[in-house]
Amino acid sequence: MPNPLISVCVPTYNNELTIKNTLLSLIKQTYKNLEILVIDDCSFDSTVKIVESIDDPRVRLLKNSNNLGMTSNWNKCITESKGEFVKLICADDILLANSISEESKPLIENSNITISISNTTLINSKDIKIGSFRRWPSYGTISGRKLARLSLIMNNFFGAPCNVTFRRSTALKVGLFDENLMYIPDFDLWIKLALEGDVHVSSKELNAFRIRESSNTSEIMQNSAKGKKYIAEHVFLLNKYIKSKSLKINKFEYYISILSRIVRSYFIGYFVKAKLSKG
Repeated sequence: MPNPLISVCVPTYNNELTIKNTLLSLIKQTYKNLEILVIDDCSFDSTVKIVESIDDPRVRLLKNSNNLGMTSNWNKCITESKGEFVKLICADDILLANSISEESKPLIENSNITISISNTTLINSKDIKIGSFRRWPSYGTISGRKLARLSLIMNNFFGAPCNVTFRRSTALKVGLFDENLMYIPDFDLWIKLALEGDVHVSSKELNAFRIRESSNTSEIMQNSAKGKKYIAEHVFLLNKYIKSKSLKINKFEYYISILSRIVRSYFIGYFVKAKLSKG
């Protein structure tokens, strides 16, 4: 199918300050055959009213009767979606106008590709660019197993949900997000998807990831207690994929992986703090 339906899923919870700009960036996509699925997790601010005010037939709003929590709501987004491909975007991030078109093209053209990713612009609460995140030293179609292995050892080359488009059928096959993970359920799913095929990496910055003082990313990188839990989850993933024999990682690589996460957490936390202090 040359123009398949693509679901852009937006899980929301008290995002009244940012949800409108997020949805407007989806409505302005050059790729038009979209389902824009918003699932609100019992917000008590004006998030729902703002979503309901958006006049576009592609926007579908579901309201949870009970608060599911982040990861469970992410899974509900996928199971409730209708598209062949899915992009999950947090309600404070933004997509560039050609994001869906660019990321979906490799998935449409090559059935062995399970994930399509791109580079990311980092923005603050005022929509000002504060940096960039480069995914990979080379671009194009890459072995999913290779990228998964190196991501576990060196760095999460997949990135945040806003820069990932994936096959819905494959996500359902591998079991969606692990609801026992609090900090890196997305990283775990990207690895599971990558092990099922290839990954396409675009050199273009097609999305904007917002870093705020209260964001999950900021809190993990600046809060020592949460940072320790993040490292613990990373160790859990390492052990899981080694035990399942999905990936071969030797002892040296194992400890390098843990050390690199600790060092990166420190420096990213410093970067976030420095950038946010400048407004």
